[in-house]
Amino acid sequence: MRFWIGLVMLGAAGCAPSTVSIAGRVMAGFQSTDVAAGAHVELRDEAFGLVDVADADADGVFFVDAPERAYIHLIVSGDGLVPASFPGESGDGPAFDIPNGQIFAVTEAELAEERADFLGCAGAEAADGVIYGTAWLSVPVADVTTGPPEPAAFAYVEDLNQTDKRTACYLDDAGSAVAPDATVTGTTGRFAIFGVAGGPWALTQGRMTSSSSSVLGRQTVYVPEGGVLARLPALVPVL
Repeated sequence: MRFWIGLVMLGAAGCAPSTVSIAGRVMAGFQSTDVAAGAHVELRDEAFGLVDVADADADGVFFVDAPERAYIHLIVSGDGLVPASFPGESGDGPAFDIPNGQIFAVTEAELAEERADFLGCAGAEAADGVIYGTAWLSVPVADVTTGPPEPAAFAYVEDLNQTDKRTACYLDDAGSAVAPDATVTGTTGRFAIFGVAGGPWALTQGRMTSSSSSVLGRQTVYVPEGGVLARLPALVPVL
């Protein structure tokens, strides 16, 4: 499964053919119109090794270099921001444009609100990392952000040795309280996984029907220490 938080992937002139220059603008919160000037950006490769770092300028713009056609992780942090990881794939030039070219960073206030909404879930008040978001159906249209939440989606993470599994917590259909016995998202599509230690995890998402369940996506993700992986939305593929 491929998931993007708006990035602009550009093949930079003068770079070696195996390198892609990634440009983006960090916004100070989900759907915020304010930029996060001075935000720190790390680019890690598929093995989570540090490849490049940059600080956003006064307009929130940053540039980092990535291996061409590679699975990557961008980690964004800064004053008032929670370290947040955004996985994706680098382009192969000469240009690969993602709409708006924006990364919506996660503010400390936003994470506090998320924890408050999920009070009652195990680990919601702990300081460990969090994976959260809204599951939407992924449909083959030009704008993948249009679509309803997926009320039958489920999610869990495991360490890469598959010895430690953390299942998601879900809200009720009204989105006003935790549904403690729910095994899939309600009509809001919102889910959260708490108590996630920093490092790599295998995130699995799927869809459940009255008669069966189907794993539709499995992705290795990186959660910063005490940080978040914000999946807004988390796209659940339709096979």
